[in-house]
Formats: sequence, C-alpha cells, structure tokens
Amino acid sequence: MKKIAAIFTICLAIGIPMTMILNSTSVAKEDKISTVFMEESLEIGTLSMYTTHFSTKPIIRSTDNTETKANGTYWIIPMHIQNNGGKSQVADTLSFKIITPDGTEYEPNVAAIQYLDDKGTAFTESIVPGEEAKGYVIFDVPQELLPYTCTLQITGSNADSGTIFLTTRN
Repeated sequence: MKKIAAIFTICLAIGIPMTMILNSTSVAKEDKISTVFMEESLEIGTLSMYTTHFSTKPIIRSTDNTETKANGTYWIIPMHIQNNGGKSQVADTLSFKIITPDGTEYEPNVAAIQYLDDKGTAFTESIVPGEEAKGYVIFDVPQELLPYTCTLQITGSNADSGTIFLTTRN
C-alpha cells in the first residue's frame, strides 16, 4: 500500500498519468488487493463499492444548529456498497481508512456522522444479498492534506482489501 501511494505521488510530481503506471503494472491474484479510481467499482469479496465525489468542510452543522468542528478539515466521502453474494454481510465504517503518501493513516470519525442530518448514515448494519447500502465515511484530516495524493483503503471481512485513489482516472 505504501509503495502504491509513493508511486502515485511521484507520478503526480513529474507529470506522468497514474493510468500509465497502473495499466503496465499487475498485482498477483493471491495478494487479493484491488486498486481503482473514484467512479470505478471496487470488488472486495462479494461486495462491490464505489464513490463518485466527496466534500470537505471545517465544520459540520445540522439543521438544529448543533455542530462539530474538525481539528483540520472533514472529508465526507459518500459510499455505495452492493452485496453480490449469497448471504448478508456487514460493511463496517471502521474498515475504511485514509492513507497519505508518507504512510500516515487516518481512521473514520464516527461521531461526526450524527451531524449530517438525513445523510447521517454510517455502515453498521447488514446488507442482504442483492441490496445496495448508501452511507458516508467521515475523516478529520490536516487542512493542508491534498485529497488527490491520498488513497482510501478498505479491508474486507476475509482480509481482502482494496484501494480507491481519491481522484478520477482522467
């Protein structure tokens, strides 16, 4: 994971499109690691997931005027998760983390989700076969951190993992 993030950062610095690197690099099947960009489907076990965008906010304020202030800034990432398997599965909010180019990891801020009002859904419930769950994962990260230099890592229940680059392929 650290190697992928480092390659990504170097490519950005010297102007090489990351797609050239990813298209010429293969990951061994036994590694069970998948890497995609935003707007692409990531398969982890029998779950498929994607995100299309995300927002950043220094404060999340609900309609009843309660709020939470980030130590840095909040990254609010909407996720769509589909269960393609034959049994119910849980997509746990705590299985997500942000990885920076230097390997620093940020865990989700589960407490901040309550301030999103109607959008305040964390992943804690079972997803039945054939169903899709929609929710948000929120991170409190340093304000100067650039999203396109980071990755969102997801670990599945069978130690499978996947990575979403927080930028589009184009």
